[in-house]
Amino acid sequence: MKPRRHGICHRLSCLAIVAGLLLPSVACAGSPDLDHQLLTRASEATPAELGKLIHAGANVNAQDRYGVTPLMQAVVGNNIAAVPTFIAAGADPKLKDFRGDTALDLARQLGRTDIQRLLVGTTR
Repeated sequence: MKPRRHGICHRLSCLAIVAGLLLPSVACAGSPDLDHQLLTRASEATPAELGKLIHAGANVNAQDRYGVTPLMQAVVGNNIAAVPTFIAAGADPKLKDFRGDTALDLARQLGRTDIQRLLVGTTR
């Protein structure tokens, strides 16, 4: 059996539970299953794989119940190649997670300077 990989969604969920936070779910416009796949694959999938999910109907602005988006997942996973894919598909870099951070905020916090350069022009 393959070990389960935990992304930012799981870590944020654990953080929220430990902190005693109960946050509401954010509804997505796409298919919930495709949206979930996009959220979980964004940190490591190739642009081609992500493009297939988007073309199939995954919502590039899907947010989990903590406000985390596929673009944020790509930032956290340092998936530089995914960032232009999401931006070109209409991802909104101004969306905020439950802490009020955008994808650019996360890139700055994590020292992802290459991703910061990609995002800086999109958030004006």
